[in-house]
Amino acid sequence: MAAEALDDPTDLWLATSLDALRGEDGAIDPQMVQGELNRLISEKPHWKKSRPVDLDQGARREALDEDPSWGVTLKRAMRRG
Repeated sequence: MAAEALDDPTDLWLATSLDALRGEDGAIDPQMVQGELNRLISEKPHWKKSRPVDLDQGARREALDEDPSWGVTLKRAMRRG
């Protein structure tokens, strides 16, 4: 659960203890873990797992079948200019 919520899941142990995550029966209680993670993220938002970087830079031109000649390159440049 910590790995899904925090960039570095070991940060959880900097702010809480194992006993704080145990239920009355002594087992780890997922609701208590989630509550602790929510508390940590609200207090230390920079610990929150970052979103993946979007590397899609938009539309691209289709690849040319062959290298264009200088004439074709100049015609394209003149149309843009």
